Amino acid sequence: MELFNELKNSSLQAAVRAINTIHRTNQPISKPELEKRITNNSSLSPQEQKLIDNLFVPDAANTELLRPFAKQAVPIIPTILEIKWLKEMLHDPRIDCLIFASLKEKLLQAMPKDGSSEQHWQQSNWNIPIQIDKSCFSSAAYQEKFKTALEALNSKHYVYYESYDIYGNEYKGEAVPYKIEYCTNNNSFNFIMWNEEKRWTFKSDFATITKLQLLPQSFDCSKIELADAYVERLKTESEPIVLQFDAAQYNVLERCFNIFSNYDKEISRFDEDTYQLKIFARDHFDNAEIVQNILSLGSSIVVSSPQKLRQQIIAAIQESFTR
Repeated sequence: MELFNELKNSSLQAAVRAINTIHRTNQPISKPELEKRITNNSSLSPQEQKLIDNLFVPDAANTELLRPFAKQAVPIIPTILEIKWLKEMLHDPRIDCLIFASLKEKLLQAMPKDGSSEQHWQQSNWNIPIQIDKSCFSSAAYQEKFKTALEALNSKHYVYYESYDIYGNEYKGEAVPYKIEYCTNNNSFNFIMWNEEKRWTFKSDFATITKLQLLPQSFDCSKIELADAYVERLKTESEPIVLQFDAAQYNVLERCFNIFSNYDKEISRFDEDTYQLKIFARDHFDNAEIVQNILSLGSSIVVSSPQKLRQQIIAAIQESFTR
């Protein structure tokens, strides 16, 4: 929706949720409440006002309230690609630690019975080389680290870790478990932790963690709140990364959304094929990863800003020519 319309996707989704809630409860909604949901307490834009005017009408019994123009709820229909992705995830035994068996069974029963194999949907839909599976996922050591991280998050206990980064630097110490983040680009899980001494978050791919141990001391929610505030501050205070590209080249639009899937982002369309992608990264937290991802896109994209990142990319390219 963001690609082809002036309205933000969130505005349309909020309107659809309001429509379906009204049909489910048979309770109309006041215009101020609807505006609040659609704008998230911001001022109403002309496009959002047009959205309300087209989708809602005054209630027959009380004109101060609104009802949907549509006579029935709006079905939420997943795309073919979303269905293929979900089907592959449900057939992956690793999903068992994330959802209940009963929910998994219901989702599988609801899947379309087309008889075709849906494995490796990424390779069949994107003409780019993507590593789908990692043998380390099935190793006992990897699964044990993942379980330890989940237990630490659920029980709010500190962890002791030993790990290394892509440059071979080794790290170890005690930390507060913060989040587990999945990265679509390289099909990996990152364990994000809060360093109390440096008062910042850092992340390690589970594959690079050599030791992860649950410690007896626990922590309270204030530690997570500190980490939340730090990450939010990084996102709002770091200058957004702006990339410009021609979507007709090398499936670059799909590649960008795959590579930067775990970042907050906005996209604008300038003309038939030219797009601008704004990525809200987290400064030092994501910098090395961002540089690698941009370099992997080659000449398909142009870094418009920030200037510091442009210089990093130029330096990396120049270095590659001198090796």
